[in-house]
Amino acid sequence: MDTLVYERFDGYAVFTMNRPDQLNAQNLAFWHELGEAVDEFNRDPDMRAGILTGAGRAFSAGRDLKEVAARAAGGLPPADIPEAAREMLSRSPKPFIAAVNGLAVGGGMERALDCDIRLAAPEAYFSLPEPRHGLVAPLAVHHLVSAIPSGEALALLLAGGRLSAARAYDIGLVQEVVDRDRLVERCTQLAGQIKAASPAAIEVTKLAALRARSGSLDDARRIVTAASERLAEERDRRVAVFTAAQNGHGVGGQDGGAERRLAGQ
Repeated sequence: MDTLVYERFDGYAVFTMNRPDQLNAQNLAFWHELGEAVDEFNRDPDMRAGILTGAGRAFSAGRDLKEVAARAAGGLPPADIPEAAREMLSRSPKPFIAAVNGLAVGGGMERALDCDIRLAAPEAYFSLPEPRHGLVAPLAVHHLVSAIPSGEALALLLAGGRLSAARAYDIGLVQEVVDRDRLVERCTQLAGQIKAASPAAIEVTKLAALRARSGSLDDARRIVTAASERLAEERDRRVAVFTAAQNGHGVGGQDGGAERRLAGQ
């Protein structure tokens, strides 16, 4: 069975972590399949937003510790996950939405943090138990403090407590709490809103926002300034498409479908 299911829809893709009997624990096969799927997604111009969720009752229980123990018993070194791989969703030029349908523990919480927008079911919860196992949550150490108040972040990072979906919403880690049976549907609505926007503007906005989050405000300003000409050209093209459509004429002999694609619809 595939550890990840990658499904393409109209303008968006759904990435489903698919080890429900293991609470979607992340083994090496999962990382390989996720990397391949994200690469394909990034190259596909028709894909404008991604949704990450889990099969069954969990979002993800984090790293597959049974696999780690089996490698150690076999005399194999621990399989290191490169930083670039841990951040492949946030480093994508396209937005990712986490549909947190259940527990998100350790690396599971980090996969949610690697997404740009997070929605959660009421029964979902977040936890970082790494310190109890003599480990550090590498992505969470860098990203969590900028996502929520520092005291809340350190309480999770140091004490390894549990954060409910309601509390996660209150402190801004989660943007919406949605009934589980409507969770992915609501995420697809957000993906549709992203699809309707300018692809160039979305890409520039995401990159600049990430630079600002990391404290590089000057870099964020430079990114927006450098992209201003490109965005102006796309904006003029979209205006021309809409104007032609209102007047009942095509643009350059293109059909209506092409006009809608140019307009981001």
